[in-house]
Amino acid sequence: RALHDGRGDRRRPADRSRSAMSPTVRGAAALGAAALSALLLPPLVAVAVLLAVGAAIVVDALAARRPPEVVRRAPALLARGVPAALALTAQDEPRRVRLRQPRVPDLEVEPPEASGELQAAIVGRRRGRHELPAPAARVTGPLGLGCWYHRPGEAQKLEVYPDLPGAQRRA
Repeated sequence: RALHDGRGDRRRPADRSRSAMSPTVRGAAALGAAALSALLLPPLVAVAVLLAVGAAIVVDALAARRPPEVVRRAPALLARGVPAALALTAQDEPRRVRLRQPRVPDLEVEPPEASGELQAAIVGRRRGRHELPAPAARVTGPLGLGCWYHRPGEAQKLEVYPDLPGAQRRA
């Protein structure tokens, strides 16, 4: 496989990262309801309601800005085709946290995400050295109007070897 050298298009900025803050479905619904209230309320009141809801979303998301401490337990060695345990845990976290382990082509993680704590099975599908990306976490604010996306932790190197014990059992 050929990978590009990372320089990309020189006309675009090098950092194309998106904002880590986002409204939740509840926040978008509240903003939509505030926008629909403009049909019934005087314009100044409708603008004030929109600003209040927008400010509530931003403040709620800012409450979720601090990244959670996530601990990952995964083996460093895998046998090809044999499931192994993978666990992601948000340590001492009172906020609502949704944890996700990003997938890579040659490693299968099932289930890929869960709330609070992720207990998954990881299966190496191809021999060789692989990198398991840093886990992803979505922290929702106390009102449920805004959330913040984090990448706590670091990538982990894994090695996938042939399933020799399984081959010996079959022989």
